[in-house]
Amino acid sequence: MKAADINKVPAGRTLAIDRNEFLKTVTTALENHPFIIIKHEGIQKILKLGNM
Repeated sequence: MKAADINKVPAGRTLAIDRNEFLKTVTTALENHPFIIIKHEGIQKILKLGNM
């Protein structure tokens, strides 16, 4: 709710947000949280399981 409140835009009596700015706020909060580790890794190989 804090991120939504920071990024709210006028919309009458409803809560509306700027999606791009909201995403930036949430991403920054997660990246700076001391108990959250974000890993950016690639997938080397996709295994085929069963009859697909």
